[in-house]
Amino acid sequence: RFNVRCKAGNHWCWVVCEQNEGRHQWQDQFRRCDFDACSAVLGVWKSGDDIDFQNLPNEFVLKCNHDSGSYRIIKDKSKLSEREIKDLRNYYNHRLSEDFYYAGRDYSYKGIEPKVFAEKLMRSSSDGEGGIKDFKFFCFNGIPKIMYIAKDRAQNPCTDFFDMEFNHLDIRMKDPNAS
Repeated sequence: RFNVRCKAGNHWCWVVCEQNEGRHQWQDQFRRCDFDACSAVLGVWKSGDDIDFQNLPNEFVLKCNHDSGSYRIIKDKSKLSEREIKDLRNYYNHRLSEDFYYAGRDYSYKGIEPKVFAEKLMRSSSDGEGGIKDFKFFCFNGIPKIMYIAKDRAQNPCTDFFDMEFNHLDIRMKDPNAS
């Protein structure tokens, strides 16, 4: 089993989730992706020093496959100074040296070979600069029971939890609720 810390009402609680040997295969973004179907992936590297900035498009997203929150949105590559590129390389070298499983004991991150990758920057026409909404579904015994929707993760992140009939639930993680 592994634990997730969340806020329900006015109380922080640990949610105990099923530990499954196959969970880390779904967490690793490269194991769950058929590269022919992942046209958004622009490059994959084992070191921050190897990131090929020269051949990346003007706007893209950098992130790791083995952790959470390591993304960096690059909206105009031409404005990156040599110092900023060096800082990005150092940042990703540091992130690649960390084992996210040991940081929070989230079993789904166990055993993932760390890599940094670039993806095409995707935009949502309805959200403007707010970015694309992130949907996650929490399943119990294979049945979806709770959905999580995150908005504007780059500037003003907010998250909300709903049941499967879109009734808002009084659950909060680190970001404030939108509603």
